[in-house]
Amino acid sequence: MRSAATSGLSLVLAAWAASCAAPSRSDPVILSTHLGPRIRDLWERCGGYETWLRYAGVVLDYEVEFEDGALHRERLAASLSDPTRVWRLAPDGGAPSEIVLAGAEAVGGPAPRPVAASVPIEDRASCDALRIDFARLSLCHLLQIPFGLASPFWRLRSTTSPGGIESPVAGEIQLEPRSRPLLIGPYLLPAERAARATGEARPPIESIIYASCHPAFPERVIEVKLGGYRSIQGLVVPTRMEHHQRYPAALREPPDPLAWEEPAEPLPRPPLFSERLEGMRFLSRDELDRLTGPEEAGEH
Repeated sequence: MRSAATSGLSLVLAAWAASCAAPSRSDPVILSTHLGPRIRDLWERCGGYETWLRYAGVVLDYEVEFEDGALHRERLAASLSDPTRVWRLAPDGGAPSEIVLAGAEAVGGPAPRPVAASVPIEDRASCDALRIDFARLSLCHLLQIPFGLASPFWRLRSTTSPGGIESPVAGEIQLEPRSRPLLIGPYLLPAERAARATGEARPPIESIIYASCHPAFPERVIEVKLGGYRSIQGLVVPTRMEHHQRYPAALREPPDPLAWEEPAEPLPRPPLFSERLEGMRFLSRDELDRLTGPEEAGEH
């Protein structure tokens, strides 16, 4: 009896040890890749993947100011599972209107959505119209980083040199939305910088580099600097973003953040545009459906 009990206890302890060593069944597959340790660390510093899974959307007061001083404000709701879905909220509490973003084709969708379809026809000649469309699209993408790495709407890309030879840089993460045409992306999360000697806590993500083929900023490589981090409903999110042109002139070839080296002396200039995110509130699936209407299968 004692031998059987001891054997049974050994089996239980072995199973417990294996479960501690192995990742949870609910862990996203990406955590088992070579980037797993950095991604897990990012997720923990942003509030945790389990916290992220509680929410399906977010509402916020959105303000964007462009390099020439043009200012745009609106109240938005955005999906946190699909980077192609965003709604404008009426100030009087009326029904929200879905904004059709340039190039924001759903994965597997029938056709790309037209550029500048989110603005009235009489405004399409305006530079502001395209710039606002660009800002909204990049916002919808950035709201999902870094947790979008576990989403089927995103995919990892290899790190490549200009010659197309794979040369991974330790700690760098490059991803892109699967939607086509890809007007903004891929996105590059640079490797972590060394901890400051002062012991000052680093923000989860200080900057992200991305490429643009959007008509508002064609053939550009842009760096967005993130700041004003706040803890909101368990998630740690930036409330300020500044988008800087990373190179002094437009590129001659389709841009890739990893295929170009920064000039030794880049020209100093103000940001292309700056964003402020206020009044943020994360929504459960039921709350998002009540606000915008339930999402039908295959509808985007």
